[in-house]
Amino acid sequence: MIPAAGGSSYAVTVGDDSCDADALKGNGSFYRNSRTRIADLVDGTSNTVLAGERTFAYTQGIWSGAPNGGICRPGTLNPWPGAVATSPVFLLVHNNYINIVTDSDGGLDDFSSLHSGGAQFLFADGSVRFIPSITSDGPQRRAFWGMGTRAGGKVVTGIE
Repeated sequence: MIPAAGGSSYAVTVGDDSCDADALKGNGSFYRNSRTRIADLVDGTSNTVLAGERTFAYTQGIWSGAPNGGICRPGTLNPWPGAVATSPVFLLVHNNYINIVTDSDGGLDDFSSLHSGGAQFLFADGSVRFIPSITSDGPQRRAFWGMGTRAGGKVVTGIE
């Protein structure tokens, strides 16, 4: 048993800000005990974010998997009626905001960087792209949600 997860400046995504009754499984490429294959990325590898920057200044990212004690917080896309600020589930990183520290949890489950204006992201096709900061609701945030899902069927435009 590993006593503690090692910190990292990068984190993988569990998907957008939604949860469902199968709360241990996000709609992104990574979740607890995931075995996602390239064939599962039906939105296309060039449209699917796998990982992004996660600055130690806000909170450390982890690669080892979702830790016990994570929470599923209420969110705009969260239809799970049992979700409250302490609903136990997973916590890697949601494709939700970039560089926000003013939401209800201080950006604890969001991507972040110390770059001015955004962060770097690894896509499933192997490319790395800079995506501008997203700090409020709107079309860019909804497009970023789509980039975090593996099979959401969303057309991603207008974010880069």
